[in-house]
Amino acid sequence: MIDNNFIEFSYHPKMSKRKGDLSKDPEAKAAHRSRMTTVQWCLSGCRYYWGLGNDHDSIRAFRCFHRASGQGDLVAEKFLSKIFVYGHGTQKDLHQAIKYYRKAARDEQKELTQKFFRALSNKDIVIDDMY
Repeated sequence: MIDNNFIEFSYHPKMSKRKGDLSKDPEAKAAHRSRMTTVQWCLSGCRYYWGLGNDHDSIRAFRCFHRASGQGDLVAEKFLSKIFVYGHGTQKDLHQAIKYYRKAARDEQKELTQKFFRALSNKDIVIDDMY
């Protein structure tokens, strides 16, 4: 279950009740955005895409997912591939959709390979037991 109050304070790029209204101070807004992590950008994209706590805004969702994808977020890459297929917040572009889908699949494969080798390095696992 999503705690919208927590996400509003922690991840919403526009404003935080404790820090004041960032939309009035462009420098504070830029500094806040520069500190956001890939997960925060991806969560902001989800909030805009589905209208969780905000109005539905496909263009802002696209921008958030694009920023997170640029920082290597696997989930954002998957969302971008779907956004380009359906043209939500941007023009339909199947070439871009395929590009992001392949990038997500490649990154997912790397992650799975790393998990596999970490598991193999664990002394409790015997390779013969895997077959």
